[in-house]
Amino acid sequence: MFLPRGLEGSIAFSTVAGKIALFVVISVGAVGGAFVLRAYTVRHLPLWTGSNVTALAVLPEDEQMMQHRMPEILSVEQVRSRLNQNESYVVYFLPTNYVMQGLIADTGGDWQLYKRHHSIGRFTDWVFHPFSHLGGAHHSVFDAANHSGHSTAAGSVWRLIFLKVSNVVVAEPSDVFAVSAVRTPDFMVDLDAHSLNILDLKTLPVETAWGKVPTPAF
Repeated sequence: MFLPRGLEGSIAFSTVAGKIALFVVISVGAVGGAFVLRAYTVRHLPLWTGSNVTALAVLPEDEQMMQHRMPEILSVEQVRSRLNQNESYVVYFLPTNYVMQGLIADTGGDWQLYKRHHSIGRFTDWVFHPFSHLGGAHHSVFDAANHSGHSTAAGSVWRLIFLKVSNVVVAEPSDVFAVSAVRTPDFMVDLDAHSLNILDLKTLPVETAWGKVPTPAF
């Protein structure tokens, strides 16, 4: 239905069996292509790995800080004491106000977007400015504050969201994002990555900020 009628007629089969075969080929190609693109994306993510922890810098500009400070962050007693050496973890390294964090875990009421007002207007704004929102350059008309910045009175503060990874053998860093992997929110830490001063640390509920609403696999 997305092709000009003339082109569609030249490649379409006239028999029922031919139409079914064409449908199967297109479906397999579309779904298979999606998995190929997903695998390519996962293998090119900015990851840091050490022992049983894999970290992902959500914003490209945070990768250098993540690569430089993750070993020291994991050695902080409040963090180290919460990590089980028999478990695998994935850590999302992101700004404290990153707007999409509610899809990763329930980090607080501010990110339970399905409970907030202006839902239709907010989602419409995201549709028209998708990449600007993800990159942090665009300010939603419904938000007065920057939802991707690091500027705070305490200095350069990052949020680390720790999720336990199960149902998969983590042989290499990208395995934490395997299709079969189950990522369960565990705890989060807000800290100044320069001084390693922890500003907030709390256990996270199992559900994301969207509750039981189906969400994309981040």
